[in-house]
Amino acid sequence: MRDPFKPEDSPITLEWNIPEDECENSSEISGYKVYYSNDFNGDFNLLFDIDSSIFNIKHLSTDYSGCYFILSYDKNGNESEHSDTICAVSCPLYILPNTFTPNGDGSNDIFTPIYKRHINKIEMKIYNKLGVLVYETTNPEINWDATDSKGNLLDADTYYYICTPIIPMVTKTLSGYIEVIY
Repeated sequence: MRDPFKPEDSPITLEWNIPEDECENSSEISGYKVYYSNDFNGDFNLLFDIDSSIFNIKHLSTDYSGCYFILSYDKNGNESEHSDTICAVSCPLYILPNTFTPNGDGSNDIFTPIYKRHINKIEMKIYNKLGVLVYETTNPEINWDATDSKGNLLDADTYYYICTPIIPMVTKTLSGYIEVIY
């Protein structure tokens, strides 16, 4: 059975057609230009320039989300109005544990996500009970070994974290507690 949390590289498929009854000059189309932006309000860049016989493409982006539009052009380079803008948003997933045991036994020694799908960067800060920052990272794997920024091993205790996965077009901050148990 497939693990529903397993990261998968699934491309976004774009398909289009030219309704013959609405486009009297469809036989003069030489090609299509597909534009892409990884942000709802971002600048669009040319992604594909393809032959008029092709009516679909697959796009695998490290951003896992994006907005697209397409336009057609004739042999003289005259371009049509662009299509409606269509946005696809991935289904990112980022789940953190609340306990780890950095005791050197080779099991559960590093604080790292339980599941990570379509997350390339985070902003994570971990604080002690007094509110002192003890660790921060932008690496989505986190890899915290219960040491502070100077490499000192921290006490077994409860620590508070704030973590914001950086996902195009989506903002969701996670927060909670981590139990360090030796």
